[in-house]
Amino acid sequence: MGGNRKRVKSRERYKDDKKYIVKRTLETAPNKSIIIIEPFYGGSHKQLIDLLIHEFKENENRKIYLLTLPATKWHWRLRCSALYFAEMAPKLSSKNQYVLFCSSMFDLSTFLSLRPEYCNNIIDDSSSSIVKKILYFHENQLAYPTRQEDTYKREIRDFQFGYIQILSSLVADHVCFNSDFNRQSFLDNIQGHFKNLPSNQKLIKGDIERKIYSKSEVLYFPICINNNNNNINNNNMMPEDEPLHILWNHRWEHDKNPESFFQVICRLIEEVDNVSSISLSVVGESFGEVPDIFDIYKTKFTQNNNYCNKLNVKHWGYVESKEKYFNILKDADIVVSTANHEFYGVSVLEAVLHNCFPLVPNRLVYPEIYNKIPDCIYNTDNQLFKKIKDFALRPSRFRLKRDTYLLKMNQLQLEQYIWNDYNGKTNSVGNLKSRYKKLFQQNNNSHRYIRSNNINGNNSSPLSFIFTLLMMLLMNFSFIYIWNILNERL
Repeated sequence: MGGNRKRVKSRERYKDDKKYIVKRTLETAPNKSIIIIEPFYGGSHKQLIDLLIHEFKENENRKIYLLTLPATKWHWRLRCSALYFAEMAPKLSSKNQYVLFCSSMFDLSTFLSLRPEYCNNIIDDSSSSIVKKILYFHENQLAYPTRQEDTYKREIRDFQFGYIQILSSLVADHVCFNSDFNRQSFLDNIQGHFKNLPSNQKLIKGDIERKIYSKSEVLYFPICINNNNNNINNNNMMPEDEPLHILWNHRWEHDKNPESFFQVICRLIEEVDNVSSISLSVVGESFGEVPDIFDIYKTKFTQNNNYCNKLNVKHWGYVESKEKYFNILKDADIVVSTANHEFYGVSVLEAVLHNCFPLVPNRLVYPEIYNKIPDCIYNTDNQLFKKIKDFALRPSRFRLKRDTYLLKMNQLQLEQYIWNDYNGKTNSVGNLKSRYKKLFQQNNNSHRYIRSNNINGNNSSPLSFIFTLLMMLLMNFSFIYIWNILNERL
């Protein structure tokens, strides 16, 4: 009995004690508001959101609610941020139209279960609000690489991460991927993700993939170019005998495979005697613990005389100033990627748009973007070494051929990756800004369309309903006619 009294006391304490009572007054969002939820507000996630806010708030004067968390501890952001944002998101007014935009780092399905007014199919049409739910994939957990080099500290892919993204895709109205590689790698790995389900719980093969694909599109990540700087297709004005400047500008994590790049640079210094000097810039951002390899090679390149005599380290580390960062891109000759994980490659594209020649591996998203420039794609680290060696031995010849390379780059139709117009030309290829603006639009007749875009991915229209009804009537009359004929003959 004593233990029971303690439990009753505990319940009374939570009921009455003011420190356990939190009253949060949520604002009611006006019509056509945009609610943006980003649990990982940093890097390209932040870059995209800031661009969208500038466009829709300042240029279209739409009310925007931005709900974010810092870009750290992504595991916990993906698992638990929905519970946090469910208490922060604004209230919705009946019969109004809204847009909810979130990244694939957010558990949309859990959020909708906690805030049912953000759903579209649970309340009578006459009283509920209309929310267009957009899910944007910067990356997907089904194709995210795990570290396998350490047997004792091997990272085992968390089933829940991929499962959350699959469920979020099913409940979203529109699913956007920043590249076709991102979409295909996600859809192709869904079946394998469920391979350990019990035999009596197996899913219909291809069913989930079809539902997601039917409401998905490839919407490239937009890159802004400063027209005043005239960055695109302008040759760097530097002396012909200036040493080759090599750039590595990626996130400082293992999945970007920095070790392969550093090994190529070491081999270049150690094996090629004719190379008198090379300039090197290693820049990028990190969102957690920086791998030790960066400190190891920084010490090696800056304090070891065997390397210092040939290698000039111009920049090393994160560059706070965007202007300074873009100046580094302009100054560099080539930009190198050795990534084992890349769903889009913002850093390489930014460098290319600032006149760098790309050297990228023949894997991941790179063939999708750079397949029209065979010279820039390599298959092995040895091929990468040979290409850099050729450029480093003849930097003046490389720069003289730069015009040819840039003409080839024009074949990429770079406009489809750029947000704003440039060089006095309208962004006509794909018209990226228009596609984003169309995505965030909701006209007055969108009520029925949005409600029909349910978890099954089926869009029912009045015409299809009438056609189905007529077909059923025709089959019914045909059956009666055949039945009467049979009865007469019998």
